[in-house]
Amino acid sequence: MENCNIDQYPQLNKPFKIIAFDWDGTAVVNRKVDASYVTGKLEELLKLGVYIVVISGTNFGNIDRQYSSLITGKHKQKTYVLTNRGSEAYGFDENSNPVLLGRREATEEENELLTRVADRSKKEIENTSKVNVNIVYNRLNRRKLDLIPEWPDPQKNEIDKLLEETQKKLENKGFAGGIQKAFKMMGDIAKTSGLTKAKITSDVKHLEVGLTDKADSINWMMEEIARKNSISNEDILIGG
Repeated sequence: MENCNIDQYPQLNKPFKIIAFDWDGTAVVNRKVDASYVTGKLEELLKLGVYIVVISGTNFGNIDRQYSSLITGKHKQKTYVLTNRGSEAYGFDENSNPVLLGRREATEEENELLTRVADRSKKEIENTSKVNVNIVYNRLNRRKLDLIPEWPDPQKNEIDKLLEETQKKLENKGFAGGIQKAFKMMGDIAKTSGLTKAKITSDVKHLEVGLTDKADSINWMMEEIARKNSISNEDILIGG
């Protein structure tokens, strides 16, 4: 915050009724740091009546551990945690306990299609290059190709180095076009496999095919919080 000069952004120098943001990489450096300071600042806003909406690709437990579990009181009902890349929405009851407000559940057919797309994408990459990738199957409404399994747990603040190393690996092992080519390839495979509304996303390490993405979280927020509380777009701040 010391590096932020609000005078350079006059459009931000006003009260907002909803503040929404990504968690790791935006609110905190990564999921391992002590988030008590930022949580304290967010709790001050909650007590003022501001809606705080955390949007994340990770699961609820990770956000709850760093953020929401540290807050108790009636004002906690003003915060929402939208997780699993658009697939889940959590709020909190009068006792500060988490409440699942919505979850997108893949059908058996959709799960089969997700697996098929991931398997075909892995095969295509490995058959046309010397790149070996792993598949992560156990994610809600999505499958993930791990493009660089030799780097097991990169932090969000290492994203520039991760991008450099992943692109270098793909190019050096014969997959010309790198992440961008793999991204398009997975999208094409999804369409030809019958998963016409697939959401293709990437955090650089992983290439994901899913049924939802963070745009679904934004849509949920706009419908369930903004519209139902008559909050206009001008009173909403989205970051990250």
